[in-house]
Amino acid sequence: MLDDYKFVYFSNPYVGYEIAYSDLIQMYNVAWVPRMPFSHNKFINKLYRLHHKKRLNQLFPLPFKSLWYKIPLRKYRKEKKLIFIFNQLWSLHPVAIYVKKHFPQAKLVLQISDAKEGYDELNIYQVRFKEIYDIIVTYDKAQADKFDLKYFHNIHSFVDINSIDTKEESDVYFCGRAIDRLDNLIKMFKLFSQKDLTVDFWITNVEPERQLYKETIHYNHPLTYTEHLQHMAGTKCVLYIQQECAEAIEWRLILALMFCKKIITNVKSIKDYPFYNSSDIFVLDEHTKDSQIAEFLTTLNETPNYNIDKQTFSPVSLLEFVVGEVETAG
Repeated sequence: MLDDYKFVYFSNPYVGYEIAYSDLIQMYNVAWVPRMPFSHNKFINKLYRLHHKKRLNQLFPLPFKSLWYKIPLRKYRKEKKLIFIFNQLWSLHPVAIYVKKHFPQAKLVLQISDAKEGYDELNIYQVRFKEIYDIIVTYDKAQADKFDLKYFHNIHSFVDINSIDTKEESDVYFCGRAIDRLDNLIKMFKLFSQKDLTVDFWITNVEPERQLYKETIHYNHPLTYTEHLQHMAGTKCVLYIQQECAEAIEWRLILALMFCKKIITNVKSIKDYPFYNSSDIFVLDEHTKDSQIAEFLTTLNETPNYNIDKQTFSPVSLLEFVVGEVETAG
């Protein structure tokens, strides 16, 4: 069924997407577009930035910007089964507006890949989004229900832990922005430290006055995606505290499953998946006692076996879902 379609995927440019979506990128009928323009030529990239320079266009709107989309996309004009998928970073980008106008035969899909930013944008632009896109899909079930969107779980191509050059070893690992979870992260850090565990915390977007335990916690030092994988491969347990507005399986949890790591999380929906078991995954809630977490921590030397199939979270499954929605809608 997928072979009948051509896909153009406008991706988030973050390098992690190239790893997470590697299954999809390798498909012969998928064009991967992480950024504009559609070129690796330095001169063309410089010309594009000049043509779209905000200050210059405020003084004198430059014409012919649509040529940046028209020329590379013209080869898809005659495709009858064509699907454009836009990561939410492209939600109102001029190229999406161009595609909507000039490819009436195509289906447009908006993929929301960040829960907090997704809520913020949907609260403002949901009507406009639904005018542009035929399908809006989110990996957050609560978000899908609230805004009447399509739900599909998060995705990440399989990564073999044996392919990772592990450099750091720890008992518990966390990496992410502070957002609205810093207090919970500090609470967990104190508990782990009291148990004499090796704690590997990397927290970004933290003001200096809120940086507690600076001698041990790494603040405002973003890891590359490769470094992140190395830290995750070297730990026994992955901690993931989700944002307050979210209720979804994130990449960090998917990788923890692939790498057979113990998991501590407050993502309650993880209990709905067939791989869940209370021996290897501890789900935090408002009634959780420190003694319960401490008991779970005594099992860190036991290796989980989630029996995850390599294709369980493959991004190819997202394409299958989208095609199913398109064909159902007729």
